[in-house]
Amino acid sequence: MLLAVPALWGCAAGPLVAIDGGFRNAAHGYRLGVPPPAEPPWQPVSVEGSLLAYWRPGPIRMTFSSRCGVPLSRPEILARHLRIGVPAHVVREAGPVTLDALAGWQQVFDADGERGVVRIETVTFVANDCALDWALSAREGRGFEQAERDFEAWWQTLHIEPAPGAPPTPAAEAEPAPPGGAP
Repeated sequence: MLLAVPALWGCAAGPLVAIDGGFRNAAHGYRLGVPPPAEPPWQPVSVEGSLLAYWRPGPIRMTFSSRCGVPLSRPEILARHLRIGVPAHVVREAGPVTLDALAGWQQVFDADGERGVVRIETVTFVANDCALDWALSAREGRGFEQAERDFEAWWQTLHIEPAPGAPPTPAAEAEPAPPGGAP
């Protein structure tokens, strides 16, 4: 079994409801898809503390979790919390990441597992009073790079809806153009 990121074992905000080939959390206003088709395919699994988790031979695992309704810091601080309790880790890269108007934090680190090095990549965003965390983990040299492309495609399916009670965006307030173009 792969080393799990301990911070992801905390409380996970739910519920996620399956909708249109993906999932939605209506209470906290976000949607996300599923990992892209791949060979071998990603199989859904249960991972303690995660709302969604997928596995494929390697072994390689991807998870998604969220923490909502608690005081939140900046994404880079929250991402560091994901390394707490991970034994003997070495950060390979870390830096900002964006998705539409969201600013987040991405990090890749290696950790000592029971049977060798485990490479872990995480992506963290803060939106609608939630910390949204994705994690990818695999033993070194076991298809991590190929899985990384799927992982990136998966977290990029995130869509944030306006927070409940938030004013509509200017684009949402604009009147649609009449049929046939401008008046």
